Amino acid sequence: MRRATRSFSIASSPRDPFILIATRMRGSAFKRTLAELPLQTPVNFRGPLGSFPLPQDAATPIVLIAGGIGVTPFRSMIKNVTEEKFPHKVTLIYSNRTPQDAPFLDEPRRWEGENPNFRFIPTMTKPEVSKQPWTGRAGHIDAAFLRTELDNPDRFISFVAGPTAMVDAVAKALVEAGASEDRIRTEEFSGY
Repeated sequence: MRRATRSFSIASSPRDPFILIATRMRGSAFKRTLAELPLQTPVNFRGPLGSFPLPQDAATPIVLIAGGIGVTPFRSMIKNVTEEKFPHKVTLIYSNRTPQDAPFLDEPRRWEGENPNFRFIPTMTKPEVSKQPWTGRAGHIDAAFLRTELDNPDRFISFVAGPTAMVDAVAKALVEAGASEDRIRTEEFSGY
């Protein structure tokens, strides 16, 4: 049996009694095989790895900018900060085409009510084709969007995760909006 190796972001918090991963189920051979695996199939894993640890210093505010399934590492961070009542000031900007395309859309709304240091800004890029009504923010995340929502983007440590084109565009928009490149961390979710 051939063993497939892939990277996944952990979406669960350290308090959870399980490890949660999430992925878009596209038509690739790997995703088809993953969908067909029976429950309780043993898997091997290594990690955690990556460049998105929650900063130890809570004095600097954090902005997490996610496109689609790129929200998974941020879900873990926000859930952990909320559960532990850490003092970090966290903003999540979360972009999807439509609400039905948005994994974990309801949880940040709940956490915003539970955590006074957490702000949630969802935006949809194609709300006009949505099967669900959308009355929130619409449009892509560009420099004007960031200046409006973040006031001074350079005061934040910025984390950006999602599809490659979105990550590249948002990183450029952050710089255009006034953020320093050395305060921007990115992770691309290619192949989704």
